[in-house]
Parts: sequence; structure tokens; C-alpha cells
Amino acid sequence: MSGIIGPIVTGIVVQRAGYNSAFVLTAAIAAIGALWWAIGVPKIERVDLDEEHRAN
Repeated sequence: MSGIIGPIVTGIVVQRAGYNSAFVLTAAIAAIGALWWAIGVPKIERVDLDEEHRAN
């Protein structure tokens, strides 16, 4: 979905506010995504697949 909406929004921003604003908007969205990844994504842990622990 973002592959469709992103270029359209970027084009509108460039047309109305210039290239600098498009880069600022992209940086802000990337920063929000990085913050969400750092806070919202749970810690990835190794799954123990040892034979003794498997449920039969």
C-alpha cells in the first residue's frame, strides 16, 4: 500500500512545497518508524526445539 500512496503524496508535497519539504517529510516518517521499531517491536528470542521439550 505504501508503494502506491508514497509516490503520490511525495509528488503532491513536491508540487506544493518543494523538494526540501519532501525530504523533511520522508525523514520524519523514517524517524517515527525507527522509534516504533525500537519501542514497539518485542525482543526476538531463540526458540528451543530440543527433542525433550517437544509436546507429543
